[in-house]
Amino acid sequence: MENRFTLQFHEPQFKTWSSDNFFISTILPKETAYHWYMNFYVNTLGVAKTEDDNAPPSVLFHPSCIPTTSQFLCNVWDLCPFVDKNTLNREIVKTSYPTFCDFVTDFVSQGYFIDATFSQTKIRGRNYSHKAYITGFDRDLQEVYLADHIDNGRFQHFTMRFDDLNHAFLEADEFIPLFDKDHQMEENSIYLIKPKDFHYEFDCGLFSQFLKDYLNSDPGTGFLAKIRNTPFRKDAFCYGLEIYDIIEAYLDKILYKPNYINENRIDDRIFTFLYDHKLTMQKRIQYLIKEQNFKLEPLLAPAGECVDYATMCFNLYLKFGFTYRKENVERIKNLLLGLKQMDISLCTELIERVS
Repeated sequence: MENRFTLQFHEPQFKTWSSDNFFISTILPKETAYHWYMNFYVNTLGVAKTEDDNAPPSVLFHPSCIPTTSQFLCNVWDLCPFVDKNTLNREIVKTSYPTFCDFVTDFVSQGYFIDATFSQTKIRGRNYSHKAYITGFDRDLQEVYLADHIDNGRFQHFTMRFDDLNHAFLEADEFIPLFDKDHQMEENSIYLIKPKDFHYEFDCGLFSQFLKDYLNSDPGTGFLAKIRNTPFRKDAFCYGLEIYDIIEAYLDKILYKPNYINENRIDDRIFTFLYDHKLTMQKRIQYLIKEQNFKLEPLLAPAGECVDYATMCFNLYLKFGFTYRKENVERIKNLLLGLKQMDISLCTELIERVS
């Protein structure tokens, strides 16, 4: 067994969700994986916590990029032809290996990335649990290579000593929420992710359908529509353009609900995701011009304008987080109205040109 092993991992593509960076950075070293990425990262999902009316909504790509154990949630780890995903319970690792790092060196040396839950006491200096992605190890230095959004939300590669990671793995048991059965099942799971070769060609018909689903706020059909509440958790889902509505509803709570912002932390992931989504569309138009020979040059400017609007929304939200001046929130609402209309216009014209 090699003393040092590092898996090939592409540079991150997103600002918001670490799981999306884990996934895309895992598959992009494969020759045609970028075609798949451009084909599938189109639609959006909004999640509102119906049992906690004060919680900010979550917005993310659809299908979701959570390598979940749930049979109620469609996710790209099961959909993508460039990875094999295997799931283990934490207890199996504890009983089958002397330490967690023995498990790491065994599977990473076989070409598996590992997605597991760790205490954040030594990673972020806070007492809670969170997933991190293991990309390699050095037995001589007694270090494991990991990745996560740990630097004020920025995606970072970092190392941990074997002893520290073994402790973080075991200590996570203290923070895995027993009261939340859905999260308990999720955080007790370890995912073994192995990239594999596949030849993928961009499907224009599928892309057009995803755009139509986005415009119609539709989850899609078949496997893509397979997202439901679990028996333990009740959420309200929306898709596509409807994410603008749940963001607006969240902003209205900030503006009009007494003491709302005092009870809730600022969550800028709502607006970094808008940026991620618009930037991905801009990249896709550039890709369709360069790789698929579509004459889409007139769409580059409106796509760039969407990115600019999303950036302004994010910056105003950060400004609100420092000043709590509600006129910044009003400006965000006005920008969102314009962004939504530009979004509709861009996607509609893209469907016409690609179809």
